Amino acid sequence: MADPSEKIRTMSTEMLIAFVESLNVRDIIFNTIIPELMGAIMERMGCMPIREDTEELRMLMLDLVLLILSKCEQSQITTQFESLASIFTCNITHQAPGLRERCTQLAMRMAELDHHAIMPHGFTLAKCLLEYGLGHHQSKIRILSLKAIVSIVLSGCAHSIFETLNLPNYFPALATNLSPQVREAFVTSVYTLVSQLPPKGNYSQDMMIYLVHGLADEIPQIQTQTLTYLEQLASAHHESSGLEDNAFVYPEGFALPSPFTHRPRLSLRSYVAAHLQCLFPPLLRGMSDTWTLQLRRLSALTLPRALVLAEDQVEMLCTELVDTMVRSLGDEDAAARRSVVEAFSLIGIHVHPEIYLAILVPPIRGAMHGSSSLRILFTHATADIIAGVNSAPQGRCVQLMRHSIDLLAAMYDLAQDTQAAREAAQRVGDVLAGILPALPSSPDRDVLTLALIRLDVAIQALGMDLKATDIQSTVSPSLELLSSKLNSTVPAMLNAFLLPLIELYAKPPKWVKDSRAPFEFFTILSHVDWTGLDPACLNSATAILCSNSTMDGDPDVRHISLLALCVMLDQLSSISLLPSAEAFLRTSMNDILRPTLVWRSGQAAATLRRAAMRCIKRIWAQDPTAPLRNELNSSFTSLLPLILGCIDDDDVNTRMLTCHTLR
Repeated sequence: MADPSEKIRTMSTEMLIAFVESLNVRDIIFNTIIPELMGAIMERMGCMPIREDTEELRMLMLDLVLLILSKCEQSQITTQFESLASIFTCNITHQAPGLRERCTQLAMRMAELDHHAIMPHGFTLAKCLLEYGLGHHQSKIRILSLKAIVSIVLSGCAHSIFETLNLPNYFPALATNLSPQVREAFVTSVYTLVSQLPPKGNYSQDMMIYLVHGLADEIPQIQTQTLTYLEQLASAHHESSGLEDNAFVYPEGFALPSPFTHRPRLSLRSYVAAHLQCLFPPLLRGMSDTWTLQLRRLSALTLPRALVLAEDQVEMLCTELVDTMVRSLGDEDAAARRSVVEAFSLIGIHVHPEIYLAILVPPIRGAMHGSSSLRILFTHATADIIAGVNSAPQGRCVQLMRHSIDLLAAMYDLAQDTQAAREAAQRVGDVLAGILPALPSSPDRDVLTLALIRLDVAIQALGMDLKATDIQSTVSPSLELLSSKLNSTVPAMLNAFLLPLIELYAKPPKWVKDSRAPFEFFTILSHVDWTGLDPACLNSATAILCSNSTMDGDPDVRHISLLALCVMLDQLSSISLLPSAEAFLRTSMNDILRPTLVWRSGQAAATLRRAAMRCIKRIWAQDPTAPLRNELNSSFTSLLPLILGCIDDDDVNTRMLTCHTLR
């Protein structure tokens, strides 16, 4: 093996390999030749500078070393560990993949043979494996290096490798490695360490997050294997967290994140509950990582799986959890955003509404002085959570109902902001309407329905063209959705809640400039069916319109009030059947329309006269009952001079309306 001729050295090494293969481990000669063989190999490639400069021959000599280790017993090789460590450190630095592969196999075999003998060399071996093995471009060498490191750690070198070499710093790169084989080996390695390392030092607890990461791997086999590992850990530890095996069942059709097909076993849920502090804080830090997209994505994908395992035990961590999740809704990675939405739905199922609404509502209200975009993210997060409540058992829906009024009040205020804020608030209203079918009839359900109607009406009113001369209001999809959840129609729904709705707009008694109340009130009246309604509704609506149509009122408020009166007069035939119809018509003609028809200069006055003439035209276009016709005749006599005066109005539309009325 020391011959100057490379060919002779190669032949000699090959003959030695064949000779060792033919020996039995119990042969006396085997024990005799080990020191001589190791000495010859050590001389050629176990010290610097390495005398053997042929790469292929060095690999052949390492094959001989591995063959010896595979055949010998612990007592036969312990004295050679110093030489083996030197051979390893001198050759692991070589770029040749074959050499590094054999060196990793050498380190792993050394750790398996004698845990005590390798301890003096464990730090050096692990350092070389971390530096030259885990970062190698070949996945096979990375896998072998990882297995060798695990063997060295379990041999008793855990403290030096974890604390001095900071082994956990290498875990994120392994968990997000592009090679599925490397990720699978990493999950298996973590499971091996967690299951075999002693509790002292908390190393196993710190690694648990990386085991749970395996549940979110893109390869189904790795997900399934990880779940099996977790169940085995749970069965082995028998840790009690006080959980009871309640009868909770995920609703039919609810899609759990893979690999889960049903609720996890109580033992696994108890195991995770006992390790919450080891799981969720590092998971949330990973989701907030601004440097590594792969780690953020993996953490976000892991979150729904962790919530399936933790269930309602995450309530104690809900503040930090929800805040991190909300910010992740703005992540640039689409997969991360989708996973966070999935996690929010699980929070809606497992967490009490009082807890997460106390976290979400203040930022939506702007109490934390957040930006508009952040408020919108919190609003979308709320909608995602409520979407989960829609899939939850009835009891969770009832809990949400009791805590939703403040939320809807925040949505009402938010809708006054930008178009994006309005759309976010509308989304919350739509998903909140989804819980109505699961709620029993009660005063609380009526209060929730009333608040939802007002939110939908407010958002629809905000979309109106305030400069239009004849504002139209069509039924919005949200009102249609809300009425369908109540198995009703929009007019029937509004009729049922009309009196409490009117009372909302009766305070304060007069609307002010730039108020949205007139437009909301107009929207409501546009969709009401007055047939058979409570007369008190007509009286209250008339009083509101009358108080906001006085001459000292804001012209814009007076204009929308006249348009609201106009949509009421479209149903005069139905209104005329109500007991208070005559009083309504008398008030409309004498207190609202008559003062408005008096000519005054200015564009605002002209707009009001046009709206008033539109109301008068609608009155005579109806077919009221006989008593109401008498009231019309008596009022017409006093209004005729003012109507005739509008024939000379500067506005062509007013003149046209006057002609139609007289005809």
